[in-house]
Amino acid sequence: VDVEKAQPILDTLVTETRIDLTQLANRFCEQSEFGMMMEETESVRQIFSSLYKVPDQIKGHYFKLKVIEIFLLLSIISTTNHEKRSSYRKQQVDIVKAVNEYISTQFMKRITIDSLSDQFDIPTSTLKRCFKGVYGTTIHHYLKECRINAAKHLLQESDQSILEIANAVGYENGSKFTSAFKEATGVTPS
Repeated sequence: VDVEKAQPILDTLVTETRIDLTQLANRFCEQSEFGMMMEETESVRQIFSSLYKVPDQIKGHYFKLKVIEIFLLLSIISTTNHEKRSSYRKQQVDIVKAVNEYISTQFMKRITIDSLSDQFDIPTSTLKRCFKGVYGTTIHHYLKECRINAAKHLLQESDQSILEIANAVGYENGSKFTSAFKEATGVTPS
């Protein structure tokens, strides 16, 4: 966030209370070059999960509102409880970022924690812990999310069958795909 550009805009949009972006940046980002990691809460989960279900015609305005909501939430969060949390070495974070990138582009392949651990030369327990710490979700959940998002796109944009789409996004059988899709979206893929 460019604080100098964002602060005047934020001040005109939020008039009831002042959110000082410089103060937020100092509180959350000066501890390390990666910012601060904190445990996911229900309020944080709600803010970010709603970002995936926005109609295209309102995305711009909706995202602006969500950014304000995030700033408001950050302004009331205490950093003292979070400063004691685990920190990760830059090398571990770099590896986890590479794992994230790999999953986001290769989700259609069979991916296991063990195979990622071998490929990226990081112990499985460290990989799982660091990935969850950096991204706030498990590797398994992120992989599933990538697959379901790709499947949603294919269901809307292609004339492939559900089984073909299931195979294209990394599911070996249609029933597991249908179950995962329904669990993630609340509806079946048909």
